[in-house]
Amino acid sequence: MTPSSPEPSTELEVDHGWKQINQGTDQFHEYCEYLFSSPRILGSSLLQSITDISDASTSTDFCIVNDAAIEGISKHKARWKSLHGRSPQMLHDIIWMLGEFAYLSLRRAKLVFHATGSIDASRWIGATIACNLAIDFCKHLPAWLLVYDIYSRIKLHTLYGVCLANIGRFFESTRHFNEAQALLSKFPGAGPADLAVIELRRAEAVLTECVYITPFLSSSDWSISSDGEPQNIQAFSELHGKGKEIRIALLDGLPGGTQCSMATVRQEVHRHSDARVIFIPTRISECIRKSSPHKHPSQDAWRENAQRHLRRLYISVLDEATALLDQAELHLSGHSQSSLWWNRLYILRLRIYGLLEPLHNRAGDCLIFRKRSAEQGIFESFRNAVRIARDDPFRQYRAIKYFFEAESALCQIAPPSPLSSTPEGAKTFSDILPAARTDAETKLEQLKDRLSTESQPHREALTSDATIKETSFLGEAIISLYDAHRRASSMERT
Repeated sequence: MTPSSPEPSTELEVDHGWKQINQGTDQFHEYCEYLFSSPRILGSSLLQSITDISDASTSTDFCIVNDAAIEGISKHKARWKSLHGRSPQMLHDIIWMLGEFAYLSLRRAKLVFHATGSIDASRWIGATIACNLAIDFCKHLPAWLLVYDIYSRIKLHTLYGVCLANIGRFFESTRHFNEAQALLSKFPGAGPADLAVIELRRAEAVLTECVYITPFLSSSDWSISSDGEPQNIQAFSELHGKGKEIRIALLDGLPGGTQCSMATVRQEVHRHSDARVIFIPTRISECIRKSSPHKHPSQDAWRENAQRHLRRLYISVLDEATALLDQAELHLSGHSQSSLWWNRLYILRLRIYGLLEPLHNRAGDCLIFRKRSAEQGIFESFRNAVRIARDDPFRQYRAIKYFFEAESALCQIAPPSPLSSTPEGAKTFSDILPAARTDAETKLEQLKDRLSTESQPHREALTSDATIKETSFLGEAIISLYDAHRRASSMERT
């Protein structure tokens, strides 16, 4: 901690507000150090180990640095257990703090994703390590803390699933969600709203897989080299680190084989262990492998066949997310009035409409159109999300951003016609949607003015442009969205 940092408090309290997660990196780390230095936690060494592993993920000497960081966290964990593992109070508090830190890190990583459109694995890895540590500490809780044990594991497995999905480990993510749901069935007093939370988190993870698939559907110039290396997937590279030198690899090796063995996967992982490599997730990689360039000598024919498999996977993933949101809405209705989860429901539904764009004329096959037309779904989701967001700028920004994406996708796809007829003279949702767009533009301008005013004192105290951007992810994102929308509107008018 810096000399000006406050003294560690004996009260355990974590601020999850948008201002806290929107801070610069140094300020955020100082706040986390303050939390873990509490005499009720004494976990500063654990936090440092988590930070070391997160930093190792961006190192050029990944294997050497990562092995040392993993060995370090194992030693610190064993030392903490030997000193404090027999105290139920300290076990209770460290598990709680690790869970809160994981949630805080997750919110910050999501803010960066919504603001920049880039999934930076180093920001998610810290949260996954915190969840892993907390689940391990749960094993040492006494039997009389069984209820707290189950409650903590449900929360930790759910957060773990979201974090793993964002670094491309979707099978492991599903396993943790299943574990959380199984534990929930044994938790005394659990209700439908608790199940809805897991369903919303699972839908969020499922939509992340769509984000991973999109670059392969939206681009028509990518290919696979003779040694199995994907090439020219610029959108996929940008998704995982703007401004970074990364390489992309298939997890299951050369795409000409008949099956993917664990030996092949192990060989590929070790072959790329000394480089900054992003592995394509398993199901996406399998679609590419099944297409087999050896059966289609022409790159265009092979890519078209691969995209056909990927499009089928994409639709099934979107349908899974749609079904999960419908189930969550059913379980929240009449059981919870939490603005957090209702807002999350409508934002995720808006994201589904926005993610339809790569499907073009195949979008009509999706389940999202089963209950309502595209115009009705977009309008109602946006209206409800904005109403629930109230004065929270982060929630407002997400609602506005994904409304614009959904409306843009609506112009590119061919949605099915509504089954019900509209009485003559009555306003349709197609008529109301432009009014919603005007409302979104007004709110965006108000939000830009508000964030500019609030961040002005910080900007005047800074000299580096890079530091300014790092200080306010949300402010920069709102300005970028405003400028992009103004340019798009100008092009439409011309």
